[in-house]
Amino acid sequence: MSLTLRHQDKMSISSSYSVAPRHRNVEFGDGYIQRTPLGLQHKRRSLSVVHTNLDPQRADEVISDYENAMYTGDHMILYANGLLREDGQFYLQSFNVEMTSPEIRSVSASLIEVYDL
Repeated sequence: MSLTLRHQDKMSISSSYSVAPRHRNVEFGDGYIQRTPLGLQHKRRSLSVVHTNLDPQRADEVISDYENAMYTGDHMILYANGLLREDGQFYLQSFNVEMTSPEIRSVSASLIEVYDL
């Protein structure tokens, strides 16, 4: 089962992702290094998502999504947006909630891409 993360439109410009390609390196005696992709999905994305300026109701909804993903182990779907060029399925690694004022909250999460679950 998968969840679609709500309020993706409230993602902050401080959200970011990184890709670290995984390769197998073979070094030969003459200095030549041969690199081949390691596995079928060798370009896995790590994503740092920040939702800022959420009112308490929206913050509760986002936190509920993250808690459900944490307890069930389900992946989340994030759609292509200004940050991501392609839709993706992501597994929650951790999340953090910060209350900047009594009426405003920020939620940040660390996600890693998963395939074909």
